[in-house]
Amino acid sequence: MTKINTVLRIFSYLKPFIPKTIFVIFLMVIVMIINLINPYFFKVAIDTYIANKDLKGLMSIGGILVILNLIAMILSRIRIVEMGKITNKIVLNIRHELYDHIQKLSFSFFDSRPVGKILARVVNDVNSLQQLFSNSITSLVPELLTLLFVAGIMFYMNFKLALASMIILPLLIIGLFL
Repeated sequence: MTKINTVLRIFSYLKPFIPKTIFVIFLMVIVMIINLINPYFFKVAIDTYIANKDLKGLMSIGGILVILNLIAMILSRIRIVEMGKITNKIVLNIRHELYDHIQKLSFSFFDSRPVGKILARVVNDVNSLQQLFSNSITSLVPELLTLLFVAGIMFYMNFKLALASMIILPLLIIGLFL
């Protein structure tokens, strides 16, 4: 079985939870957008309101920032709880399938292997899968989306400066691998 087939088989357990997973990803995107527009609001606050000594405008933009970040905190909490529910249900399904499979194995299989080794595989491997599901959706997806959005914002704000910073990126990646 190739690695791609293994990954596809593992993520097939996610299939019944696609609507909830899309909802979690939607929440992540909203939180990510709020986190990405925070620096813009700070820029506006400094360049416009502080420069013009407009306390009323500064207070209003501060209020907007507080409200947006409270919304982001609430949505992050909902996202964490929902992702926890999804991963727990996936792990429960995997454990049920594993239990059913173990019940069908012959006595000679159990005689030829130490009990601790079988138990360790059942517990540790399923826990590793739980971490995979949880981390791939809650970390990998938002990190990739953030990288894409930040690059887009950089190119929108200053194309030449963004291009100059992207030229250095391959060197950083090579340095990380070394």
